[in-house]
Amino acid sequence: MKRDLPIERKALYNLIRMQWVQDPDPRIEPWQIENLRDLSPDEIFRRLKEKEIVLDKHSFLTYAEPHPAPEDLTDSLIGGRDISPEEADAIYLLIFELWRRYLPEKQSLSVFADHLDHLIWAYDAGTISDTTELQDDVATLMQTLEENTDEGNDPIDVFETISCHLANDLESFIYDYISDQIEQGDYNYASELIDGCIDYVTDLKWFNLLKARLMALSDPKGSIELIKELISESHSEPDLEFVFELMDVLVEIGNDDLFYPLVKEASHLLKIEADLQELLVICLDYFQRQDRDEIAYEVDTLINQRPPKTPMEPLTPNDPSLKKLLSVLNLG
Repeated sequence: MKRDLPIERKALYNLIRMQWVQDPDPRIEPWQIENLRDLSPDEIFRRLKEKEIVLDKHSFLTYAEPHPAPEDLTDSLIGGRDISPEEADAIYLLIFELWRRYLPEKQSLSVFADHLDHLIWAYDAGTISDTTELQDDVATLMQTLEENTDEGNDPIDVFETISCHLANDLESFIYDYISDQIEQGDYNYASELIDGCIDYVTDLKWFNLLKARLMALSDPKGSIELIKELISESHSEPDLEFVFELMDVLVEIGNDDLFYPLVKEASHLLKIEADLQELLVICLDYFQRQDRDEIAYEVDTLINQRPPKTPMEPLTPNDPSLKKLLSVLNLG
């Protein structure tokens, strides 16, 4: 799944900071990536004063009262001043942080999305010990989607509007989050989430794949039929990541008639060393799960005897390991 949406102002700076943490860029200015949550209120008010915005808590709340969101308040405070877009953004980020702290009851879309962004980052980093808060935000998200759709808005438009306020790819997060619930055995919650968001997402095949994973637990035949449909759809728009996900589901179910053709399809889509390594690992898992030790041994040997390569190294034409894998499966 790939994001191809515009991004709102607070989400943009969240994204800049997220990318900088992973890959520092000397061109990024400190104010663009600073975690303002670490600052004291006095420091925030001091910085605003330096930018000719004189406030304290009381005056901030007074000025904010008629405004629905920190974006509107920022525009009002800046007024007609002739300042650069960067200076306006620096002021906005400070105002946003005050709004987040002092006006939790006025949770605009940008404030809600900022909170969800931080929870997603922590969740992805594995630093959340209690996911209750994240579950609450997901429930709020689902409620917001439903309420806006009930008002007559197009479901896809509603979802994309919310997505534009997040630095994280919302659709990818929801998919991964539901997938995690399935892996953890929380099948009822996963099913509720799929039903709650299926009308809003654009890349429907991924969520139908989640459905197939759940169906495999109680209705293997129905799951196989749905997977067949998804495989047929995948032929018209080749996507190696999706093929790998289909193969992972079949690892759980076991079906040579579907798995073998997917190995062949994946072999035509491999571009780099990491792709081949993933294909080999999936195949090893598939045959080990079925106690087919002879084939599993041959695949494991291919993995262990593979010459050291960097993950991004391009595959050479007629890669010997790939040719051997296809030969072992009688696909070459």
